Amino acid sequence: MTSIDGLITGLDTTSIIDQLIAAERIPQNQLLVKKALSEAKAEVFADLRGRYDAVSSAAKALDLPDDWAALSAVSSSEDVAVAATSGSITGTLTFAVQQRATAHAVYSTDTLTSLDDVIAAGGSIFSAGSFEGLGFSALEGDSLTEGMQTFEVTQESNAAVTVGDIEVPENLTIDAGNDRIRIRLNGTQRNIDVADGTYETQQDLIDAVNVAIADEPDFVGKVTARLNPANQIEFITTREGSDATIQITGGDLRGDLGLTNDNPALTGTDAIVTVNGIETTITNTDADTQVVLDAGTGTITATISGPVRLGIAEVEEISFGTGSLSEVVTSINRAKGLGTKAAIVQVDEGEFRLQLSATETGDDSAIDLDFSMFTGLGGGFTTLTSGQDAVLEIQGVVPYSIRSSSDTFTDLLPGVDITLQGTPPGSVTIDVTRNAEGIAERVSALVDAVNNVLEGLAASSAYDSETEEAALLTGDSTVRRARDELTRALIAPVTGSTLNTVGLAGVNIQNDGTFEFDQQEFLDAYNADPAAVERLFSVAFDSEQESAVGRIIDEIDDATGFGTGYLSGAEDAEKARVEDLATQAAKWDVRLEMRERILRMTYTRLETSLAQLQSQSTWLAGQINSLSTPSAG
Repeated sequence: MTSIDGLITGLDTTSIIDQLIAAERIPQNQLLVKKALSEAKAEVFADLRGRYDAVSSAAKALDLPDDWAALSAVSSSEDVAVAATSGSITGTLTFAVQQRATAHAVYSTDTLTSLDDVIAAGGSIFSAGSFEGLGFSALEGDSLTEGMQTFEVTQESNAAVTVGDIEVPENLTIDAGNDRIRIRLNGTQRNIDVADGTYETQQDLIDAVNVAIADEPDFVGKVTARLNPANQIEFITTREGSDATIQITGGDLRGDLGLTNDNPALTGTDAIVTVNGIETTITNTDADTQVVLDAGTGTITATISGPVRLGIAEVEEISFGTGSLSEVVTSINRAKGLGTKAAIVQVDEGEFRLQLSATETGDDSAIDLDFSMFTGLGGGFTTLTSGQDAVLEIQGVVPYSIRSSSDTFTDLLPGVDITLQGTPPGSVTIDVTRNAEGIAERVSALVDAVNNVLEGLAASSAYDSETEEAALLTGDSTVRRARDELTRALIAPVTGSTLNTVGLAGVNIQNDGTFEFDQQEFLDAYNADPAAVERLFSVAFDSEQESAVGRIIDEIDDATGFGTGYLSGAEDAEKARVEDLATQAAKWDVRLEMRERILRMTYTRLETSLAQLQSQSTWLAGQINSLSTPSAG
């Protein structure tokens, strides 16, 4: 709005209005100060909550039994790497390395004089990968066109299932009058005779039915009884697809289980595989069943490993191009799931050999290629190495051997893996002990994380008596509660442990309320009685009783749990207060803007009115002065 400062009155109208508005803005400024204070408090609560996250991570590293079963393993040989994870068994093992694992490898008997020498003119190689998860153990292509093949399971298979229409009874007594179920499975009918007795629980009866199924040779591994979520009995076939059929045809036990269906046999659902847009239906998913899939041009023979599931496989017919040595090697190495790698080895200047190696080691290692496609290698191939397992011998009066298809022996001792590398000596000793130092480091990390929270709580609620300055949360009950509850969680007695308190395991409270960790004191206590120290800290050791870590985890949830934690709640309350104060302050902006507009209008009218009065006064004065003066008589 245009200012008309002092046109008539000489007043500094703008300054007067600004001062009036400033005076009326005082309540808004007070709101903004409160808003800034609440924002600062919310940030402090957020920082404290973040510190609890570190406590949570440190506590959970001491929560499970495996966290206390950490092992330390040492090998007497640099050529035998040892890795210890977790386990409850320690010990020493000495062995001799008889042989390392090798992969099947061959090389061309003939040498070639150029990388461009043609060794497989017009050939190609079939590549397939990512099919195991779909329910296939192998894919083999025949006469396919070159390039990618679209291979997708568009409908997964399902088993045949028959379900009882009542809940399985508890405390059911089975005797000669009700111990039989007659089942027709995949076209074969047999009687299933359940052992006599009283079965207290539903699961006990289901287990007895499965034992009876296992006694019938024609049904072993082909059908299973189970409880569904409604506690009804289900019989489900192992085979999936429409070749899987099941029907309850009789037996005096079927009435007790609600299996009264004499209806036609129930069937499974077929799988559908699409290759290059052409569908093939799979009616039987028994392991090792082979099915030929039409690919439009050519076929893919798929060996089934189990139930067929939805997904896409990477399938490609890779061309050898010109068939040159270099292109053949590139094609083989590009193929996925082939299990073979190729290399060109220069054995002399201008002389090259093709070397093929299986990607897997062990006795079953083999190069699964048709060597006849290498038409340019008249001399064929010479074996470089045969696939063989790695072998360790545990020596003694009657020694025994341990084999592995690779150079890694997984869980040679519980929780301990070893890997052969280099040329190991004749005798190697592995020594496995509890990793007490590693556990001590975890406890130390927990103490540090708790101290970080306590220090944050102290800083946020401090009061300096000399300067009379208070921190943002001085006197706040939430801070006091957090400090007291976290401290109690760590130092309160643990009745389930003979040590009773963490103070006897190196965790001691100090004068300022924080904790000090004495690692040597902890190690002494742990080495003297590992179970007592574990019970002192670990909630998972016995979930029915308290432990230091269990209480800390509970306190973290009480303090920071989403929607329920008191610390999170205090932060949310401050954030809500910030929003409310911001809304109130915004309303003041509207109110003050209107007030300023009214004041400017008022002063403008004042100046205008005075200007009009002044104009009228001047006019009247002129009129009076213009009147003639009367003559003297």
